[in-house]
Amino acid sequence: LGFFLILASVVLLSFAITTYLESKHDQIKTFIALGFRTRWIEQLFLTESGLISLAGCFVGSFAGILVSVIIITLLNTVWHGAVQTDTLSAFFNLASIFTGFLVTTIIAVIFLIVKIRLHLRIMSRGKKLIHSSPRRSINLIFLLSSLLTSIALYFFSQIFKDQEIFLCFGSGSVLLVSMILLWRQYIISPTGLI
Repeated sequence: LGFFLILASVVLLSFAITTYLESKHDQIKTFIALGFRTRWIEQLFLTESGLISLAGCFVGSFAGILVSVIIITLLNTVWHGAVQTDTLSAFFNLASIFTGFLVTTIIAVIFLIVKIRLHLRIMSRGKKLIHSSPRRSINLIFLLSSLLTSIALYFFSQIFKDQEIFLCFGSGSVLLVSMILLWRQYIISPTGLI
């Protein structure tokens, strides 16, 4: 479960940064047209988005405690069959919270630096930004097939009890892929920036 949460968070972070930069496209074009250096624009957007990320990481560190308590409570009660015990307990200390905050902040800053530099490099050359996502029809086919695969794996897990953990894990993995494809299909503009 933790692996999927981390993977989903990294993917969503990448999408969020891309969407943020696309929303600032006109502002970046204005800075470039006014003659601001690319380095200054990079520092401006890195500072602005870095402060937003820092606040998000701070809130997320404490929201993570709440989510962990809820998941542990559910594993001890409703999902008792998944862990075969009701003695799980959540453990937190200041060091683990600070480590999570620090690692998340570092990952966010690395993503910001890479995405901002790439975005500015493309824009300063006067090229059009276009998503590399496939056509909507192909994406929709993959989305529907991954959803059906996830549902099928879940039903097989109910039939084949000896392989239940493996099939549920596979169903969750394919469901994560479905959520990413759903994001690409309906949230991210298929035409990109022109």
